[in-house]
Amino acid sequence: MQDMFLNIMAEKRVESYIAEIAVISELLSVVQSTINVAGVGVSYVNLIVFSLLCLPVLGKIKISLNEIFCIFLFLFAVVLKVLCQGVEEYYLKALVVILLIPFYFVLFRRTTFGDIVDACTKYRHLVLLLGLSYVCIWYFWGAYRNASTVTVFLMLILGFKNILGMIPAVLMAAVMKTQFKIWIVLSLGSLLFEHKVMRIIMLFSAGVMAAIFPLVIVSVDLSWIGFSPSEMSSLEERLREVRSFIEVMGSESSFIGVGWPLGQPIVADGLSERGYMHSSYLWFMGALGVPASLAFFAYVFSRSASSKRAFLVKFFLVLSNALTFLMLTNPFSTALMFANDKKTSD
Repeated sequence: MQDMFLNIMAEKRVESYIAEIAVISELLSVVQSTINVAGVGVSYVNLIVFSLLCLPVLGKIKISLNEIFCIFLFLFAVVLKVLCQGVEEYYLKALVVILLIPFYFVLFRRTTFGDIVDACTKYRHLVLLLGLSYVCIWYFWGAYRNASTVTVFLMLILGFKNILGMIPAVLMAAVMKTQFKIWIVLSLGSLLFEHKVMRIIMLFSAGVMAAIFPLVIVSVDLSWIGFSPSEMSSLEERLREVRSFIEVMGSESSFIGVGWPLGQPIVADGLSERGYMHSSYLWFMGALGVPASLAFFAYVFSRSASSKRAFLVKFFLVLSNALTFLMLTNPFSTALMFANDKKTSD
């Protein structure tokens, strides 16, 4: 299989190859979710496939001295953090996720939003087939997993350019949980803004609000809204994680500056102990500290979003990550956030 993709890479620009593998890995993630409906329990197929198939690309990329310095500085800070703080029991997954940052940094700096759109366009019919198959299977026989409906929705939005082709994306949006429907509506309002600087300010502001939002609603009674039992259960699980995050961050003042020890467990009543949070923004602040997290997200948000489509997708991802974990462990979503955007027609 790897030989096949190496042949593909030889015929393509490195940039388009990276984008195509990101989309293919997400298609495999949809297959994984479909299989898991039967209770199989397969995980991280997209991350594993993407990492393995992009490793050969690293040898073909010219890495600048500035990039080498940034990567060295980041790795030095991680090593220093481990030496000074030690590690907790969930350190392995935390370390893997954090060490993916320089890997993504090198790859996705060379990928444009247009490359990702081209890959989604190429595989749009396969995306539609797998997406509809997944929704039908979990609706009739299994359990719901929202992450796959979100990424299928994004791939359809990018892959189909006419109004008729948008109908499947709308259908996919209709089966999302309430919070994602809200984020979509809010994101559509962002299309009114054309100025590049204003869009960057909006993205960064949305990121700040996305980080603050879970902290604000932890003490709010939401039962009056009328969410379904499934939505209330999912929301309550995430808010319990946020309460645990607040307790851990408040237990040691240095955690604000440098973060907690890698692998810090999140302990919440009614939930199994875990080493991650569904809110990727808060997990980052916990793992790396507030200053490093702000610098990281400032870089991500400063990536150009000149076309309306690029801005809409990035704005939606920034907002929706308020309560979900679609960054870093999901190469496709991370590619959309990291990728630069050449000015194209909308």
